[in-house]
Amino acid sequence: MIQLRSSHSKIEQEKHRLASLKDILTRANALTSGMVSTLNHFEEKLQTVDELITPVHQETNELHLLSTRVDESLIFVDSVLHYYDIFNQLAPIISSGPGGNLSDYLAELNRLEDAVKYFKSVTAVKERERVVQLYEKGQEQLVEESDKLIKRYANPLSANELIDLCKSTSQTPSHAQGTKQKKGSDLKRI
Repeated sequence: MIQLRSSHSKIEQEKHRLASLKDILTRANALTSGMVSTLNHFEEKLQTVDELITPVHQETNELHLLSTRVDESLIFVDSVLHYYDIFNQLAPIISSGPGGNLSDYLAELNRLEDAVKYFKSVTAVKERERVVQLYEKGQEQLVEESDKLIKRYANPLSANELIDLCKSTSQTPSHAQGTKQKKGSDLKRI
């Protein structure tokens, strides 16, 4: 009997443990279902966010590409507008001539030459004519300045001195040594 009681008692304990395990299993299943439901809901929310963000991201990329193209276009337009403004910038400088600053004048004339090349490649006829005329005027001013400098620093020879100089260069080789000395002194006079 003691064994029966002890067996009964063990069975009761096992039933009680079984009931506890069933209760724990039920609660675990309920928690698992709740967690699965929460994760499914979270996944749906993430999918919704992804569906909202993906088009925004694509639009942002497209806007960035458009912005880059606009920036490149603005840089190109600025470089082209430079050629249209160059006439107004350089007209007073070119018209006044090189004066004493020949290197700056030549640099400005080079800028004007670039504009002439640009306008020869496009159909802006009026601008091309204006720039070409200014460039030609600049070249004329350069020639005039060169002539002024040559006249200022050159000693003119009379006709007789020029004839004598020509005769001295056509003499025979025996007179070459004396001629060289005479040429040297004549050239110093020039």
